[in-house]
Amino acid sequence: MTGGAAVAELARRLAAQRPAVVDVDELVALIEATGVHDRAAAQRYGLPGVFALAEAVLAHLRQESGGTARAPAAPSRPEPARRYAARALARCLLFLAPALPVAAAVTAGPAEQLRWPAVAGLLGLGWAGAQALGYLGRVTAARRGPGPATRLLAAGYAALLALWWLLAAAAPAALLGPQRLPGQLIGAAALAGLSAATAAAVTGSHAAVLAATAPSAALAAAASAGALPGRWPVPVALLACAAVPVLVAYRPAGRPAAGPGGRLRGRDLGRGALHLAAGLGQALAVVLLWRSVAGPPPAPWALGGPGWLLAIGPALLAVPLVELLVGWYTARMAAALDGYDVRADFRRHARRLALHVVALLLPGLCTGVVLAAAGYRLPYHLDAHPQVRAGALALAGGVLLGVGFGLVRLLAARRRPGVAAVVAAAPFVLSLGAHHAAPAGWVACAAPCLPGLATPLPLAVGALFAACLIGLAATGYVLYDHRGHR
Repeated sequence: MTGGAAVAELARRLAAQRPAVVDVDELVALIEATGVHDRAAAQRYGLPGVFALAEAVLAHLRQESGGTARAPAAPSRPEPARRYAARALARCLLFLAPALPVAAAVTAGPAEQLRWPAVAGLLGLGWAGAQALGYLGRVTAARRGPGPATRLLAAGYAALLALWWLLAAAAPAALLGPQRLPGQLIGAAALAGLSAATAAAVTGSHAAVLAATAPSAALAAAASAGALPGRWPVPVALLACAAVPVLVAYRPAGRPAAGPGGRLRGRDLGRGALHLAAGLGQALAVVLLWRSVAGPPPAPWALGGPGWLLAIGPALLAVPLVELLVGWYTARMAAALDGYDVRADFRRHARRLALHVVALLLPGLCTGVVLAAAGYRLPYHLDAHPQVRAGALALAGGVLLGVGFGLVRLLAARRRPGVAAVVAAAPFVLSLGAHHAAPAGWVACAAPCLPGLATPLPLAVGALFAACLIGLAATGYVLYDHRGHR
């Protein structure tokens, strides 16, 4: 079946997938998602490329609808707020669950079971891998179904777990902790929880996986409160509890593929690598602020006191707000793609939404600036107290870190992983460049695991602020540009 008959068949399949009359750009995205590119368009449909095929499909759809187009004045109704709000909250809870084993291990006994370099390495390995595997899993699920997607995630996380086990086995005890095996088990429990969260996000099984994480949360809370006897059973028990959500999340792994085509290509792997770089940049920004707040530890490799919660707390509170913003923006853009049939109307709608998103991000940026300035302009000479100034700067850094998370998340949702990777790595790179005059400063930023070498807190806050300015400009431009919306 070639030529007009093949185009009609493709139009019928796409109409069943997306009943509304769509724009050519979105048709191109839908056609490419089925595995059809320029060469396949020429071989199967006798057309020079995917855009020509999309034009032919759109003409066929209009012909079947009587040659009439919808009124362009109003878009279709967006997704109800309660749906994407519930999805955003579930996503936040799922991706915070892997932190429970580490938090329980740190507070379970009088001595720390994990040193801070091990926590930093686990954060970078797990979050970067989750970003890359999550993107590849979503692509595979869209093309071949949830079965191949969950099998891909299982293979990827098995490789991450093996890598962590090897790194923990080869690392000196001073980097990992007083005992090697508990550190390996704690990392395995955290990666297992992250694996379940990624699989739930790909397959949409948020509720079932969240219910399965209840035993892990209860055990972590009991271990943090000191209600469990001894320290050694804690990692083993956490790993056993983490296995429950993994089994729930990977239930679709036995399903067959939806079709023979649609496998990952080089372009998909390249974009997955960009997502990995974005996740690694976010982890580096967290470690940069964390160690700047903690400062040079009194004992080598100490995890630091509870003061770093002033910085991490606002960033954690920003995560659900970011997810709500992304859900709101995505729902409005999806409604506009379905509702507007005239390109000029859709362009105006996309640019108006971009201005709204930038306006919603500006208060966070201004709050970070005000808090940083307050550290040096407090009344009653409080700014002369080093702990008060450090607390104000830590709060400012946490707020700016949360704004950075939002910018990276919006760029990733807008299918700009390369720009997201640049924005995510900007705080670390800028802090590295600020030390160019002192060779020891390069070592302090390039190897932050060395004892006694930590980036000064004002410099870290300044790097975060400059990165937010760069990211806000890049995000505003990307969102304002209507051409990439599909």
